[in-house]
Amino acid sequence: MDLTQPGICPETSDLPRTPRAEHCEVEGQGRSEDSDELAEEGQERGEEDANLDAWLRAQYASDFLASMEATRPDIIRAAPVQHVLRGLARPLRADGDYDFYHLSHTTTRGYTFWSHSWHGSVRRKIATVFFLHLATPATIIGTAAAVSVCILFGLGLLPDDAGQSWWCLTTGCLSYMFAMLFWRPQQPVFLDRVCISQTKQDLQVEALLSLRAILQNADSMLVLWDSSWAHRLFVCLRTGRLHPQQALR
Repeated sequence: MDLTQPGICPETSDLPRTPRAEHCEVEGQGRSEDSDELAEEGQERGEEDANLDAWLRAQYASDFLASMEATRPDIIRAAPVQHVLRGLARPLRADGDYDFYHLSHTTTRGYTFWSHSWHGSVRRKIATVFFLHLATPATIIGTAAAVSVCILFGLGLLPDDAGQSWWCLTTGCLSYMFAMLFWRPQQPVFLDRVCISQTKQDLQVEALLSLRAILQNADSMLVLWDSSWAHRLFVCLRTGRLHPQQALR
C-alpha cells in the first residue's frame, strides 16, 4: 500500500511500540513529576519567606514602639487650639482626603493629646472643645463687660429707660458671644487629623511608629467620649499608653 496516496493515513496507535519509545515516555513523565514537585517546593519556600518577612517587620515595629522613641525628632508635632477651632473646627468636620498637616508644627514642649473616635458625633465633639477652651475666657470677658457698664450706669454716664437699664444684660451677652467667636487660644494640642499627614503614607507610618513617644511627651490627654469610643481598640490602646503622671480629662 502506498502511504503517500491522498486519503490514506495510518493510525499511530497501530504502529509497533519500541522499547526505546516506552523508556522515553516513562522518563518524560518522571521529569514532569519532578518539575511539579520543585515548583511546589519553591512556592512553599516563597510563602515561608513572605511569612517570615512579615513576622520580622511586625516584631521590629513592636520593639520600636516599646522603646518609646520617635523615628526622628520633628515627627512629634502639635497645633495651637485656634488652628483646630478655625472654621467651626473644620479639621473635625472635613473629609479624610483633605490634609491639615500644614497647620501643625514641630514641638518640644508639652501639649494635650486629644483622643476621640471618628465614629462619634462630630457636633458633640465640636461643642465640647469650644466650651472647654473658650467658655472660661468668654465668661470672664462677658462678666467684666457687664460689671463695667453697670458701674457706668450707676454713675449716670449711660442713659436709662424710665429707671430701667438693659445695658448690663445686653453688653454681657454680646461680649460673651464675641469672645466665643473671636478668642484665639494658644494651647498646643495633638489631633491626629492635623498632626499626622493624611496624604503622605511615609509620614503616616512614621507617626504610627512614634505614637508612644508622642503620648509620652504629652502633658495631658483629653478624651472626647462617646458610645463608640470604648469599642475602638486602637483608641483604648492610646489611653493605656498614658504615663501615670500625666493628666487625663
